[in-house]
Amino acid sequence: AYHRQHGAPVAGLPVSARDLLELTGADQESLPAFLQPLLRARLDILSGGQRQFFQVWACLAAPADLVLLDEPTNNLDP
Repeated sequence: AYHRQHGAPVAGLPVSARDLLELTGADQESLPAFLQPLLRARLDILSGGQRQFFQVWACLAAPADLVLLDEPTNNLDP
């Protein structure tokens, strides 16, 4: 799994956070509680930090033998 420092552009795409996790095969059951309410939200309306949390989770919770993260804490909310 690979996480880019600057995520893919999502403006105008009707892709929800749940869709992202399903596409990557990431485990949604163990998703942190503060992200659960945002699963139905479209990625293009989330804050940069919220979107970053989902993108990092999509890498870390996906079935991958190797994970490469390029500045995974960039844009994260405190």
